[in-house]
Amino acid sequence: MFGLDAPAIAASNLVQVIRSKTAQGFVPNFSSAGQKSLDRTEPMIGAKVLRVLHDKYAKAGTGKDGVAGSGGEYGWVAELLLDDLLDWSDWFATYRRLPPKGLLCLGSSPVPGNSYWGPNTLKSAMLESGLDNSPMWDDTQFNTTSHQMQLYELSSSSLFVSEAQHLIALAVALGRPGDTAGLADRAAEMAALIKSTLWDEQQQIFTNRFPNGTFHRRISPTSFYPLMAANTTSDAQADAMMTGWLTNRSRFCISPDFRTKNSDSCYWGLPSISADDPAFPPLGYWRGYVWGPMAQLTYWGLQQYDHVPSVRAARKALCGQMTSMFLQQWNQHAHVCENFNPHKNGTDCTGTKFYHWGALAGMISIEEEGLY
Repeated sequence: MFGLDAPAIAASNLVQVIRSKTAQGFVPNFSSAGQKSLDRTEPMIGAKVLRVLHDKYAKAGTGKDGVAGSGGEYGWVAELLLDDLLDWSDWFATYRRLPPKGLLCLGSSPVPGNSYWGPNTLKSAMLESGLDNSPMWDDTQFNTTSHQMQLYELSSSSLFVSEAQHLIALAVALGRPGDTAGLADRAAEMAALIKSTLWDEQQQIFTNRFPNGTFHRRISPTSFYPLMAANTTSDAQADAMMTGWLTNRSRFCISPDFRTKNSDSCYWGLPSISADDPAFPPLGYWRGYVWGPMAQLTYWGLQQYDHVPSVRAARKALCGQMTSMFLQQWNQHAHVCENFNPHKNGTDCTGTKFYHWGALAGMISIEEEGLY
């Protein structure tokens, strides 16, 4: 978001996040006040964000001082961070591939002498997702020997492919294509596994799956994240996910006429679990509230399938709906919500009331209108 008009601050933020990388090679789940999570990481979007900033400001000739036209390039940030992001991808490939298929999973590794937030437990593995108490982790098991949740996890696997593709593009832009040798093959292998293993023909959507072959049919917006990763989703699958899920008024409720057609309970759309899931009615944190980061990641995925009419229509409706939700809180209270109530009568934030990533609900419209 700072990249909109403050490239130097955006660079500072990104460098601080990525350079908090642990000695093991991963960007930690958190790093603050002299502590960092040494047992678990966070969903991979660093290369995507870096590429967005690089593409925007390298073209503008923005130098290290953040001033457009100063003669330099934003490529220095990419040069500084590329190796760290490559290390992060390698770490995932080494420690978070779940047998026997080799798709990615969530995990939490032992940290000798440090019991902060219970490393090597199911709870800490759930935190690695960024979706702490999502119903997607209900009824899952954790292996304390391999330090892995026993679930092929769609979001991590999809972002792994997406990040590899952005890392390759950044390396080419920097004149370092040799530094990503083998990464394209690794991404292609993971993309093939997603296509062959995580598409649920019965429900017509991608979802998580247990190693025994059983689908874990708890559907959240992460089911749209394969759209971010090239070569994982066919046009027919993308269309099926739009009509059956994203624009379905009993599931994710995205619609250009949401004000007159949506139910009061799923009025704003894109709840963090499908509105037909039993966990949705009581709500609770990642169990139904609406989150800006999910809107941003879903939007980025939909952008890749603009040639599919149902996807293009869903993307435009998503922008309008999320921005309307964001502006309602801003105009009524001057609040930027950590997360938003999906109900029509949700009068205020359901979490922290001035939180950076809540503004992503409006940011996607700025991108959509070509203002970024």
